[in-house]
Amino acid sequence: MKWYFIIVLSVLFSGCSIFYNIPDRASSEYVRPNYIESNFELSGRFSIKNDSNNQYGNFTWYKHNSFQELTLNTPVGQTVARITVDGGRSTLFMANEAYFGENLDNLMLDKLGFSLPINYLHYWVQGVKVPDLLVNDSIDSVYGFTQLGWKVEYLAWYNNSHPKIVRVSKSGTVIKLFLVWRTFI
Repeated sequence: MKWYFIIVLSVLFSGCSIFYNIPDRASSEYVRPNYIESNFELSGRFSIKNDSNNQYGNFTWYKHNSFQELTLNTPVGQTVARITVDGGRSTLFMANEAYFGENLDNLMLDKLGFSLPINYLHYWVQGVKVPDLLVNDSIDSVYGFTQLGWKVEYLAWYNNSHPKIVRVSKSGTVIKLFLVWRTFI
């Protein structure tokens, strides 16, 4: 029985490591999609690295109109945090506690040790820039763009229609997302 457990753990950890060791260069050029979905449901894997953290796991993300719910789980499925945004109100749920704040970035940084640009990320994961905000087209713009100080790069695409792997980075924080598109609502 002990050997079975070791084999299962080895397979789980090797499967996870494949995603986190993806090369840092895109496999194809950035191609802006023709449209953006205002409502979606997706899941996937994430890694977040900064000076004080190296986190990874799975996530689910549901967005319908002004409501969003993002759940972050450990690699084996235990919920670490659930973030809801409803209009302008943000809530972070952790360990049976609810935390409220006007500034979601500061709230996440304080409680999780990292911050996700969730107010903009729903555009970036669909392969588009946030409308009406300045974009800095740098040398690396062939693979993405820089907006609001975040460098957004597309490392892989699903048949050039939706991003498969997205990396966003800013000030020493690197977030890598492997996206599995479930539905558009």
